[in-house]
Amino acid sequence: MEQFLKNFTCKNNHNKSITKLRLNKQLSDQERFMCDQCEKQQSNEQILDIQFVEQIINDFKKKQQESIQNFIQFKLEQVFQIENTILKLKSLLLLLLEQIKKYIDDWRYFIQSINNQKLPGDFKTDIDNLIYNKWDDQLKEYFSNIEEKNSAWVQKIEINLGNFQNFQEIKKCQQILKQSIILNDISPVRVNDNQISLALINNSTYQNETCNAISINKTDKMIATSKENTIVIWEFVDRKMQFVTQLDRHKDYISCLVFSKKVDCLISASYDKTILSWKKLDQNKWICSGLNFQHTGQINCILLNKMENQLISGSSDQRILVWDVDCNQNKLNYLYPLQLTAGDVEGLTMNDSETILVSSSNNKSIIIWRKGNDDKWKFSTNVTKFVEEFGSRISFLNNNKFIWVSGERDSLDCICVFYEHKEEFLENNQKRINLQKNNKEFDFHLFPICYNQEKKIIIVKHKLRIYVLKEYPNDELKIAGTITCKSTRIFGSLTNDGQFLIYWDANGSDAGGGQYFIYKI
Repeated sequence: MEQFLKNFTCKNNHNKSITKLRLNKQLSDQERFMCDQCEKQQSNEQILDIQFVEQIINDFKKKQQESIQNFIQFKLEQVFQIENTILKLKSLLLLLLEQIKKYIDDWRYFIQSINNQKLPGDFKTDIDNLIYNKWDDQLKEYFSNIEEKNSAWVQKIEINLGNFQNFQEIKKCQQILKQSIILNDISPVRVNDNQISLALINNSTYQNETCNAISINKTDKMIATSKENTIVIWEFVDRKMQFVTQLDRHKDYISCLVFSKKVDCLISASYDKTILSWKKLDQNKWICSGLNFQHTGQINCILLNKMENQLISGSSDQRILVWDVDCNQNKLNYLYPLQLTAGDVEGLTMNDSETILVSSSNNKSIIIWRKGNDDKWKFSTNVTKFVEEFGSRISFLNNNKFIWVSGERDSLDCICVFYEHKEEFLENNQKRINLQKNNKEFDFHLFPICYNQEKKIIIVKHKLRIYVLKEYPNDELKIAGTITCKSTRIFGSLTNDGQFLIYWDANGSDAGGGQYFIYKI
């Protein structure tokens, strides 16, 4: 770098060392480079220290080299797999061919031995054959006996020849050769916007038991995760998860966790059809609210309003229930239901003013609910979609715009953007975002969309990938980065400051078990 900079002077020809770089695509090379004196003449423009620029470049080059090495290693592993499979196939073929050769030799010996044999019989039999003209009958019987034994040899050879079509090694080679290798999937991380890093900072926490939900408290220093039917509380210190305690009360897999943004209170929902409120008393002790059994199906989603005095839950019983919440008193009381006609409720979102509620169900419906004069939610309308698929992930981005993610196996694999127009929500096809095509998996529900309004960052899980979206000026929504995971069972959350993404992957570890990952956004 030093040699490169010696050939440059700043635009103002101050004849001083280059120390800064202006991040402006519209500038020429000479205009970008600045000395300390130039910097004093600039306005509030984004300017980076040249040493820091070198560090960023080195980091990108390091990631590039790692991606190249991963790609080469992946291709070599393919070659080794083919080679080992072919060698094994060769050994099996030789054994099989040797067995067939032995059958052929035995068959030849049998045929040759017939040549030295005479038809059975004696003089009296020959006279009977002559008188009764049985020469043909005797010959037919003789040929029939030979053909019976001959067929046994033919059958043995045919069976072994048929094994050539059934070699699993051949099918394995074909599968390896037909694999579609996409370069940006060799490295699990792809960054499209240099304002985000997506740097892996920790993956040292393992958990094989299913984690369906993750929530982060108001200070970003406490994390709640699920471990089948148990809640695990962690401290988030020095970019690491440190175990604190666990909370046991649910009888089936926990599906949702939501921390209060005001007090140390946590709300959990489960496949056991119950919702619980937990309040922290000290470092290791939490008290739990009483059990409730208003839902008759597993609970798939919960939504806490900004005032934290109302909770809305969606379930496989095809109902949405509204609850009164008091986090300070650790109380949760059932209020009333929103009855649906069909479909498991898998997604819920409210607009900024909390006057519109939107629900998504596995029967492909999206329903708009509006708050009435009595402050109760009431059915408004069904949303007309161009993409006729089910999808569980849905989120408002402002007062009159929400996004929805398609989720079927044979899918368009896209994010649709809906805008309110005359009290109806319509999709703007030009705003649709195409995701990586994947017609092998369904998009497993849970892991709701995370949205940091201040930084305009949106985290969207879809099938095998986690997408980092950004809102740009002029209402433009783009993919800023992608993380490719090892399974569709991925569940995570974003810290409140938008700095860290924490998620669990069911097949994240090299051994194939569950593992937590922490990425810096």
